[in-house]
Amino acid sequence: MFKDGAASPSDTLPNGMTMLHFPEETVPLVTRSTAQLHSLIRQRADMKDWILLYAKWPEGVLLLLQAGYKAHEYELYAALDFDCESSVCILIETGNVIVGYGELWAATRHPNSKIADLIIQALVDRRKRLQLLAEAHLSVDELSELKIRPDVLIDLQTQQVIQILRAKNIDLSGAIEPYPWSVYEALGHNYTIADRVWEAGFRDVDVPCVRGRTLLMTKRCETGLYFKYILEEAAWLLGKGAQPYRLCENTPALHFVGFAVGLNMPSFPEKDWVLHLLMLPIDSKRLLRRLLLDNTSDACCCARSTGGCRGITIFLRGNYLACNWGIRRTYSHYADQTAQIITWLIVTFDRNPKHFNQLAVDILRFLTFNCIGITHTCNHPWRQMAPDDIAEICHEERRMKEYHSCHGTPNEEEMNSLRETGVVLDEPTSTANPNPNLTELFSDGQALVDQLILGDCGVYLKLFYSV
Repeated sequence: MFKDGAASPSDTLPNGMTMLHFPEETVPLVTRSTAQLHSLIRQRADMKDWILLYAKWPEGVLLLLQAGYKAHEYELYAALDFDCESSVCILIETGNVIVGYGELWAATRHPNSKIADLIIQALVDRRKRLQLLAEAHLSVDELSELKIRPDVLIDLQTQQVIQILRAKNIDLSGAIEPYPWSVYEALGHNYTIADRVWEAGFRDVDVPCVRGRTLLMTKRCETGLYFKYILEEAAWLLGKGAQPYRLCENTPALHFVGFAVGLNMPSFPEKDWVLHLLMLPIDSKRLLRRLLLDNTSDACCCARSTGGCRGITIFLRGNYLACNWGIRRTYSHYADQTAQIITWLIVTFDRNPKHFNQLAVDILRFLTFNCIGITHTCNHPWRQMAPDDIAEICHEERRMKEYHSCHGTPNEEEMNSLRETGVVLDEPTSTANPNPNLTELFSDGQALVDQLILGDCGVYLKLFYSV
């Protein structure tokens, strides 16, 4: 372009432009002339607003940094956009750049894997420095409480460690983090990068945040996420040692995942979302089965979930909430979707009566309670029932159990007593003559659910679903 890096106003670029077309501060960048850049620096030209553009020229950005100009995260983002490995390396080593969530997020989505490696290594180096400071200045009890181990890099504990070290007046230069975050929150669904981060030393995926939630319990309630991504991420975390039954708010970690899967499942178009169940990888199918059939219960004690909410109840909570966002659907639509999911579960995996008998009871209770408008104390905390009302429901439930246990035909007095509680009584429907409402509810292939699940329980209900 220009010999010896020298350029004059009359010099012409290959595109026909001359130096007169460019601001003086950018001429060295265009000509790649270190001599001209030195000249501008000696003339005390104000280059602070131009250093971002120089991120595409490693020699130029290095000269500016050596001259005392400061680079920040924006210059690093620019170097990533320019796909300039050398500038990324220079900015990390000599710039005023903190590699945090945003930088890792951008790097792990960059097509150049070498740049991703540079960012990951910079983050590792920062965390190692913080870890060395923690090991040098914190007591054994403090290290134990923060779950800091020499073979595992600090992750979610970063802010807690920084606060303690600051209180001890320790110099934290090169180790500061502005806010708490986990490296795995920045990786999206790139499990190749996640494996590299794991190998780099971030090997504890079960450290709780200040709210007591682990990675399995967080960042999974955004709508618009495909549920298969949630399953893939959860499967990866479980494979790396995340504890599925760790409690937070008296709720197992798997329940958080189940709720998020239910919440995000209807994000597919109605006509083809079931196909995505069939196309799931086998590991994701197994995890979904585990979520739906998980018999571990939480601390819920409301009438809808006697003995606590189980996996299917948690899943249905999320699914029902998502089905009614923006547009209110009929219970028939919601129950039909539920039936298709259970049909998939039966067809895909071997049928075990001990699982499906309980599954049928949980589903019927959930649908019925939603239909008659009885709130769920752990489903709608902003609309909880009064304790007296819950006690009354439990009392009437015990009466119903007593009635069913006698296996006799109630007399008129008993029937009137039941009607007073709001129970609609009807003649039992035989399997030979299925209830038309129930047939419509589980239409098309859903008769399989009626036969396999509802029939197993010996339950024959007349359900009236309305908009």
